[in-house]
Amino acid sequence: MDYYERALYNHILASQNPETGMMCYFVPLRMGTKKQFSDSFNTFTCCVGSGIENHSKYAEQIYSHDGINTIWVNLFIPSTLNWAAQKFAIRQETKFPDEKNILLTIEQVGTKSMHIKVRKPSWNEIDLTVTINGKNYLTSVDSLGYITISGMFKKGDKINVGFDMKVYAEAMPDNSSRIAFKYGPIVLAGLLGKEMPDPVYGTPVLMTDERMPSKFIKQVDFVQPSFKMEGIGKPFDVTLIPFYVVHDEYYSVYWDYFTQDEWNKRQKEYEDEKKRLSEIEASTIDQFRIGEMQPERDHQLKASERSYVDDAIGRMGREARAGNYFSFNMKSEPAVGNILLFTYIGDDKDRKFDVLVDGVKLTTVEWKGGKTGKFYDLTYEIPKELVGNKTSLNIRVEANYGKTAGRIFGVRVLRAK
Repeated sequence: MDYYERALYNHILASQNPETGMMCYFVPLRMGTKKQFSDSFNTFTCCVGSGIENHSKYAEQIYSHDGINTIWVNLFIPSTLNWAAQKFAIRQETKFPDEKNILLTIEQVGTKSMHIKVRKPSWNEIDLTVTINGKNYLTSVDSLGYITISGMFKKGDKINVGFDMKVYAEAMPDNSSRIAFKYGPIVLAGLLGKEMPDPVYGTPVLMTDERMPSKFIKQVDFVQPSFKMEGIGKPFDVTLIPFYVVHDEYYSVYWDYFTQDEWNKRQKEYEDEKKRLSEIEASTIDQFRIGEMQPERDHQLKASERSYVDDAIGRMGREARAGNYFSFNMKSEPAVGNILLFTYIGDDKDRKFDVLVDGVKLTTVEWKGGKTGKFYDLTYEIPKELVGNKTSLNIRVEANYGKTAGRIFGVRVLRAK
C-alpha cells in the first residue's frame, strides 16, 4: 500500500493541472524541467483520456474487509465506508498530507466486536498516536504493518490517528549522491521560476557534507507544507513544495551533492561553455530556430506529411519519420568557408539520415545519442564548390534508411575560422 499511496499523490495527482483540468502526456522529472499539459482541442490524445481514468483509482483501496468483523484502513482519504452486511459504517475525515492525522467517526454499529486496522506507513518511523474519544489507546504493529483498534464500538465514537511526518532524502538506486526530498510519502519539488532556467546555474546543486535534511531544510508553511533550503543550494537556495502542487513553474525533483572541488569544476565547465557559445554567436551567418512557426516561415521550410515538431527542455525541434523529409533555406557567404551546425539532444538514439545542400548529399548522419537532457552541436563543412557565388543554400534532411531523421533543435551557418 505504500507504493500505491506514493503513486496516487506523486504521479496521478501530479499529472493534472488544478486550474484547467488538463493532463500531462508524461510527467517529467528531469532537473530544471516543466510540466507540459494538454489543451482541450489540439493535444487531447488517448493518453490524456487514460490520465482522466487514473483518478478513479483513488477510491479503489481506501478500505478492505475480511467478510467477518475486520476492516483495514489502507489510505488516508476523506471518505465514508458503509459495510451493509455488518451494519457498520465509518466516516474518515482528514486533510492528509497537509495535516498529520485522520479522524474516524463510527456512524453505525451492529452487534459484533469489530477490529479496525490502520496502516502504519513505512515513512512513519515512530509509533502512531491513537486516541478514542480523547483518551490514549495503546496498540502495536502487526506483521503486515497495521495497528489494530478493537472493541464494541458505539455510534459517535471518534478515533484519532496521528502520524509523524518529516523531510528525508531518498537516493537513486545506482547513485547515492543524487537524491530526492520527501515529506512522508510526498515528493517535494524545488521551484525554479516561470522562465526557463539556465542549463547549469539555473538548476541548483547541494554543496554540503551534511546528509541529514533536518540540518539544512526548514518548514516555512504549515497550512500547505512548504520548506526552504538554508545555505546549501548552489548557486541559490530554493523553496520546496509538494510535487503534485506544481503546475506552471520550472522545477527540480532530483538534487546532486557536490564537494567544493566538484563545484569549482562545474563553474569552469560553465565558463568554457559560455565562451564556446560566444564564439559560435560571433561567427554565425544565419541562425534558424527550427520548430518555431515564424522562423520556419522565414526560412521557407517545406516538409512531407510525417515530419513533426516536438519540444524538449523548452526547445523546439523537428524530425522526419522514415521515408520522409524536411528542407529549408539558409544564408551563406561566398567569400568565406561555410559550416553547417545542427543541434541534437542526447535523449534521441539510433537516428540515421542524409543531409543535402542544393540537392547534393553533404553527409550521412548517424546519431547514436548521448547524455539525457544534454544538447549537442555537430558541425559539417560545406565544400566551397557547393557554395560558389550563392548567398542562400537549400538544406534538406532526408530519412532514407528506415529510421527517423532528427530531432534537430537548431540550425546555423557559421563562418569558418
